[in-house]
Amino acid sequence: MPLSKKELQALKRKMAESDPDALKKIKANSKSRKKVKKEVIRNKTYMTGENRKQKTRLWNFKVNQVVYVHDYMGKVELGLIVSDKEYFAKSVKENCFFILVNNSVRMINGNQIRSLPEV
Repeated sequence: MPLSKKELQALKRKMAESDPDALKKIKANSKSRKKVKKEVIRNKTYMTGENRKQKTRLWNFKVNQVVYVHDYMGKVELGLIVSDKEYFAKSVKENCFFILVNNSVRMINGNQIRSLPEV
Protein backbone atom coordinates (compact mmCIF):
# COMPACT_ATOMS: atom_id res chain seq x y z
CA MET A 1 0.00 0.00 0.00
CA PRO A 2 1.54 3.34 -1.04
CA LEU A 3 2.28 5.97 1.54
CA SER A 4 0.91 9.49 1.41
CA LYS A 5 3.15 12.56 1.23
CA LYS A 6 2.67 13.36 4.91
CA GLU A 7 3.65 9.82 5.93
CA LEU A 8 6.74 9.93 3.72
CA GLN A 9 7.81 13.27 5.21
CA ALA A 10 7.32 11.89 8.71
CA LEU A 11 9.47 8.84 7.87
CA LYS A 12 12.19 11.09 6.43
CA ARG A 13 12.22 13.20 9.59
CA LYS A 14 12.57 10.08 11.77
CA MET A 15 15.43 8.82 9.60
CA ALA A 16 17.16 12.21 9.75
CA GLU A 17 16.88 12.24 13.54
CA SER A 18 18.17 8.70 14.00
CA ASP A 19 20.92 8.82 11.32
CA PRO A 20 21.55 12.21 9.65
CA ASP A 21 23.71 10.73 6.86
CA ALA A 22 21.28 7.94 5.90
CA LEU A 23 19.42 9.94 3.25
CA LYS A 24 22.68 11.14 1.70
CA LYS A 25 23.95 7.56 1.47
CA ILE A 26 20.73 6.36 -0.16
CA LYS A 27 20.82 9.17 -2.73
CA ALA A 28 24.49 8.54 -3.46
CA ASN A 29 23.86 4.82 -4.00
CA SER A 30 20.92 5.46 -6.30
CA LYS A 31 22.93 7.85 -8.51
CA SER A 32 25.90 5.57 -8.91
CA ARG A 33 24.14 2.74 -10.66
CA LYS A 34 26.17 0.53 -12.90
CA LYS A 35 26.11 1.54 -16.52
CA VAL A 36 26.33 -1.28 -19.00
CA LYS A 37 28.80 -0.50 -21.73
CA LYS A 38 27.77 -2.03 -25.02
CA GLU A 39 30.58 -3.42 -27.07
CA VAL A 40 30.23 -4.08 -30.77
CA ILE A 41 31.93 -7.23 -31.97
CA ARG A 42 32.36 -7.35 -35.71
CA ASN A 43 33.22 -10.26 -37.87
CA LYS A 44 36.40 -9.72 -39.92
CA THR A 45 34.80 -11.02 -43.08
CA TYR A 46 31.93 -8.56 -42.65
CA MET A 47 34.25 -5.60 -43.02
CA THR A 48 35.80 -6.97 -46.20
CA GLY A 49 32.40 -7.12 -47.83
CA GLU A 50 32.38 -10.81 -48.74
CA ASN A 51 29.12 -11.40 -46.91
CA ARG A 52 27.46 -8.09 -47.69
CA LYS A 53 27.65 -8.09 -51.47
CA GLN A 54 25.38 -10.61 -53.08
CA LYS A 55 25.68 -11.39 -56.74
CA THR A 56 22.53 -10.87 -58.75
CA ARG A 57 21.82 -12.62 -61.99
CA LEU A 58 20.80 -10.52 -64.94
CA TRP A 59 17.79 -11.80 -66.84
CA ASN A 60 16.28 -11.08 -70.22
CA PHE A 61 14.13 -8.20 -69.08
CA LYS A 62 15.48 -4.67 -69.21
CA VAL A 63 14.62 -1.44 -67.40
CA ASN A 64 11.78 0.61 -69.00
CA GLN A 65 10.41 -2.47 -70.73
CA VAL A 66 6.63 -2.96 -70.81
CA VAL A 67 5.62 -6.45 -69.67
CA TYR A 68 2.60 -8.56 -68.81
CA VAL A 69 2.31 -9.40 -65.11
CA HIS A 70 0.45 -12.59 -64.26
CA ASP A 71 -1.23 -12.32 -60.86
CA TYR A 72 -1.69 -15.30 -58.55
CA MET A 73 -5.42 -15.12 -59.25
CA GLY A 74 -4.84 -15.53 -62.99
CA LYS A 75 -5.29 -11.82 -63.69
CA VAL A 76 -3.04 -10.32 -66.38
CA GLU A 77 -1.97 -6.67 -66.07
CA LEU A 78 0.44 -4.39 -67.88
CA GLY A 79 3.50 -3.22 -66.02
CA LEU A 80 6.66 -1.20 -66.53
CA ILE A 81 9.99 -2.47 -65.20
CA VAL A 82 11.44 0.25 -62.99
CA SER A 83 14.57 -1.53 -61.76
CA ASP A 84 16.17 -4.95 -61.85
CA LYS A 85 18.61 -4.55 -58.96
CA GLU A 86 17.66 -1.87 -56.44
CA TYR A 87 14.73 0.46 -55.73
CA PHE A 88 15.31 3.02 -52.96
CA ALA A 89 16.78 0.91 -50.11
CA LYS A 90 15.30 -2.41 -51.21
CA SER A 91 17.37 -4.79 -53.30
CA VAL A 92 16.60 -8.04 -55.07
CA LYS A 93 18.43 -11.36 -54.86
CA GLU A 94 17.50 -13.42 -57.87
CA ASN A 95 15.04 -13.22 -60.75
CA CYS A 96 12.97 -10.39 -59.20
CA PHE A 97 12.15 -7.02 -60.65
CA PHE A 98 10.61 -3.79 -59.39
CA ILE A 99 7.59 -3.21 -61.61
CA LEU A 100 5.12 -0.32 -61.76
CA VAL A 101 1.67 -1.94 -61.75
CA ASN A 102 -1.59 -0.13 -60.97
CA ASN A 103 0.12 3.05 -59.67
CA SER A 104 2.38 1.17 -57.24
CA VAL A 105 5.86 -0.30 -57.50
CA ARG A 106 5.99 -3.96 -56.47
CA MET A 107 8.78 -6.50 -56.35
CA ILE A 108 7.65 -9.33 -58.62
CA ASN A 109 9.29 -12.64 -59.40
CA GLY A 110 10.46 -13.20 -62.97
CA ASN A 111 8.23 -16.28 -63.29
CA GLN A 112 5.17 -14.03 -63.24
CA ILE A 113 6.41 -11.73 -66.01
CA ARG A 114 5.96 -12.14 -69.77
CA SER A 115 7.36 -9.75 -72.35
CA LEU A 116 5.13 -8.08 -74.93
CA PRO A 117 5.66 -9.21 -78.52
CA GLU A 118 7.47 -6.54 -80.49
CA VAL A 119 5.63 -5.06 -83.46
